[in-house]
Amino acid sequence: MIRQFLPTIFLLICISLNAQKKINIMEFTSGPDSIRTALKIPGMAVAVMQEGAVIFEDGFGYSDLSRHQKVTTNTCFRIASITKTFTSTLIMQLVEQGKLDLQTPKSKFGLDLGGRNITVKNLLTHTSEIEPGRYFQYSGYRYGKLGQVIEKASGIPFYQLLMQNIVKPLSMTFTAPGLPILDSLFDFDAYTKSHPEMLPFFENSFSHLAKAYNVNDKGEIVETHYPDEFGAFVVSSLGALSTAFNESICLSCEKISGTGILKHKPSKSICTDTFITLNYSYNLNPHCS
Repeated sequence: MIRQFLPTIFLLICISLNAQKKINIMEFTSGPDSIRTALKIPGMAVAVMQEGAVIFEDGFGYSDLSRHQKVTTNTCFRIASITKTFTSTLIMQLVEQGKLDLQTPKSKFGLDLGGRNITVKNLLTHTSEIEPGRYFQYSGYRYGKLGQVIEKASGIPFYQLLMQNIVKPLSMTFTAPGLPILDSLFDFDAYTKSHPEMLPFFENSFSHLAKAYNVNDKGEIVETHYPDEFGAFVVSSLGALSTAFNESICLSCEKISGTGILKHKPSKSICTDTFITLNYSYNLNPHCS
């Protein structure tokens, strides 16, 4: 019986260093790799950023154990909860376009999550439970419902919007939505025929996708399959993510406006809450003025 799912590879360590802090690269890299070995993670990719620039990026371990294929900066992984960063960016694009109000009740989008007065903002900030707007309670499941909000507000499938509004503009050539989920949303062949410029993104991503592994009850690493829940859909490489983080959506980036991904920084009223000071799920610190 399998007791633990490993996300194949520990996807990305993105550390932002200010000018006052220096790093010994050799000393630093020995740390994550020892953690990888201790936790029986087959492989991982690491990036170090300083003052908005990637000063180190490399892969450790293997993306395919049976073939002894090593992790590189072009190895792709399911990015799990980093998908939230893309989701929040799409949400704020719709806010900018006047197609969505964060105070809109969930019921307008056909969501039945129980409770009253739950808004899009509550889902975005993990404050939709207990007493909406007052208490933080993480829920990846509820956050996943924002995909439905995005689709209803835009009239475009979530993953198609992701490609045209973020992935392609940022030239994230090793990033694409997960194919099994795509098949349930729109016909992949029809989509790539009508949008041939998108095909290389899928080909690059899935030809470089690392295999998924678990640790079983005996402590052995065994091959498995990626789960297909929300948050595991997007596939990306370290190189693509570090480029995008640097250009637009890194949590420490200060230049999101001007990239075309978001035209303006949302006002403070959007980014703050009367009762909540946490903004984990917003991913909006760099978006706020």
